[in-house]
Amino acid sequence: GSLAGIGIVMRRGAGRGRGLGTHPTTHYDQSMSCATRVDVAIVGAGVSGLVCAAALRTKSVVVLEARSRVGGRLLSPQGVDLGGSWYWPPHDTAVAALSLRLGVDSIAQRLDGEAFSVSAGQAQRLGNA
Repeated sequence: GSLAGIGIVMRRGAGRGRGLGTHPTTHYDQSMSCATRVDVAIVGAGVSGLVCAAALRTKSVVVLEARSRVGGRLLSPQGVDLGGSWYWPPHDTAVAALSLRLGVDSIAQRLDGEAFSVSAGQAQRLGNA
């Protein structure tokens, strides 16, 4: 499932998450009414919150995020992931499928010790280190 149609409420000044599809984003303002009714309110726009929102997409869902961006501990400035950064395709097929379904860019890490470098925001394979 995608996140299309899921409302995400973030702190003012927030940007849109990469690879999350199109969704209405509301920036929190203290003058906003708390009277909005939804079926499900999810606290946190990290991977777990976003997966939960995608799974519940047939309901009226809002995701509440305190930070100015979505992704939780996953942060990829200049193309390098600083969060949950490793998975092995033969063993972590569910992670690979979830990444694909949510539109999250990834580079599969192999078990043979192959190294990567980042230049100009692009990951480059260096071969075995």
